Amino acid sequence: MTIRIGHSPDSDDAFMFWGLASGKVRSEHSFEHILRDIQTLNEWAKEGRLESSAVSVHAFSHVCDKYALLRHGGSFGEGYGPMVVARDIAHAKIKERLD
Repeated sequence: MTIRIGHSPDSDDAFMFWGLASGKVRSEHSFEHILRDIQTLNEWAKEGRLESSAVSVHAFSHVCDKYALLRHGGSFGEGYGPMVVARDIAHAKIKERLD
């Protein structure tokens, strides 16, 4: 059985899937890596197109009936990922607590 895994070509995704892509993780299944931008993967997940896929946190709320959240994958980084947004005064208070 071939399992198609959708993920971005970004280095964090590449690192998470390196074991499978390099053959270091042994399995009775084969894996096909489908590299696409996250927006495309979000849209495909809504259709249930792939067996496994990276999706944004927001998109997951729309596909949780089709996909399970795996406990071993996920990435956040400065400059991308979920962001806290607020009005100026609230933002200053939130930022102060986070720093």
